Amino acid sequence: MKKFIILITLILICMCVACMHESSVPTKKVVARGYDRKCQVFRSIPRTEERKKEILFIGHSLINEFLVDEFMPHGDDIAYVNMGIGGDDTRGMYARREIAFARNPYKIVIEIGVNDLLNSEPLDTIMYYYTLFIQEAVSRKIETIVCSVIPSTPKMCESIHEINQELQQVCKKNDCIFVDLSAMADINNCLMPKYDCGDKIHLSGDGYIFWSKALLPYVNE
Repeated sequence: MKKFIILITLILICMCVACMHESSVPTKKVVARGYDRKCQVFRSIPRTEERKKEILFIGHSLINEFLVDEFMPHGDDIAYVNMGIGGDDTRGMYARREIAFARNPYKIVIEIGVNDLLNSEPLDTIMYYYTLFIQEAVSRKIETIVCSVIPSTPKMCESIHEINQELQQVCKKNDCIFVDLSAMADINNCLMPKYDCGDKIHLSGDGYIFWSKALLPYVNE
């Protein structure tokens, strides 16, 4: 009987350890509306001419609404592709990474994170997917430009600051570019009215002008 109790105890311990390990790896959860439809469209984007260097933007609605062809500099050797999805989070971005990486872009620009916070994702989960995406992009020799999470509402400003501190460290460890957009915040670390379209999350035209100027030194290299 004693041996039986010991055996049952060991089995329960093993089950607990297995569950702890499984729960430490976040499962895929995509919250963006129209996610699959947008991914299907992205797969159909024509290939960039071989003579041109493709700069791919990926992220949530702030990327989706970024008129990169209008705001970013042009040249005979540059082409832009926008793969932003409104409502997307870091899980969703990581889940569709192969669509972006398969294009073998010259550079990739990332900005995402607010929807994770709106959906109460913990910091470690956000950084888990951010880090995996960055590491895989770098391993594929894609020059990776990570924009800091853009300032937003007072409720999220502290969490955004924490994410950006972590992101800066991840970028240093993986030898990629970190573009600090914290100057878009006011004295309370919220999005300045000048850059706010009205909802304290999405950007005005001035916001995109500021962002495009911050990116200029890195896309022109």
